[in-house]
Amino acid sequence: MTETQIRTHSSRSIRSVLALWTVASAFFYCYPATAADGNSGKTYTAEELRRSDWINDGMEKFNSACTYCHGSKGQGGKVKSFTERTGWKPETIHDVITNGRIRGANVMPPWGGSMSDDEIWKLVAYIKSLSLDFQGPLPPP
Repeated sequence: MTETQIRTHSSRSIRSVLALWTVASAFFYCYPATAADGNSGKTYTAEELRRSDWINDGMEKFNSACTYCHGSKGQGGKVKSFTERTGWKPETIHDVITNGRIRGANVMPPWGGSMSDDEIWKLVAYIKSLSLDFQGPLPPP
């Protein structure tokens, strides 16, 4: 490569990174997750998260908001399939859904500003129901 080609290639790479950063920053600016969004900080027991009504509600929400990136059963996207997971802590799932996460080019947007805390916990219930170590649903009380 000539010096001019190297400069051009480097300049394009830098512009690409800056463009990606700008888009990601704009997204997170537009959709901040704060306590004012109604997220109570409440956690639920493992038994509560196994309730069949919560799992069904979570599945409906997942199908409307998450399947584009994660597939209909959590098997899509750039992350490990939800059906291959074990020992996944509900609080960790809740935190990622609420606040989002960036790992290299893998960007999970924050949903805390557009979903209630209960909707997020129901998503957690559904996602946990897909994991290898799920012990089966429980009937609602």
